[in-house]
Amino acid sequence: LRTWSETEARDAVRETLAEAVRSQMMADVPIGLFLSGGIDSSAVAATKPRRIRPKRRNIPTPEKQSRA
Repeated sequence: LRTWSETEARDAVRETLAEAVRSQMMADVPIGLFLSGGIDSSAVAATKPRRIRPKRRNIPTPEKQSRA
């Protein structure tokens, strides 16, 4: 069993997450991210490749529609 320093662990998690996101963001159509506000979707959004330009679009939920 290997003992990791904090820096090694952080770098390993960051690289693993970046590789997972890169491998899933291959498409010949526009790519979108649905964010729940949790730490996992926030991490995916922060890790997305820099070449993708963000375009924000809010999708109304039933709660928001009933208040309008």
